[in-house]
Amino acid sequence: MVATLLHRGAAVNSATDEGMTPLIAAAKTCQTPVIQLLIDHRADVRQRDAVGCAALAYAVMSGVDAVRFGRRTHPWSVLEALEALDRSAAAV
Repeated sequence: MVATLLHRGAAVNSATDEGMTPLIAAAKTCQTPVIQLLIDHRADVRQRDAVGCAALAYAVMSGVDAVRFGRRTHPWSVLEALEALDRSAAAV
């Protein structure tokens, strides 16, 4: 779905009034393939929401919450999400 929207010209860095971007939304749930797809389409990894958090911060919080609340998020998906975001931030 995300790939189709991007292919049809969706704005990769669009944000809600609260500053939620597609990348931040994907990072909140550690959707690594979506994160990588958005980064490949030049999503701004440094863009912050209304409370000042970027996607990397949400990926970290998502991993901590998964452990804390016993969610079945696979630890590697969290790590992969963090690595993708970190690599992209370093390249900017």
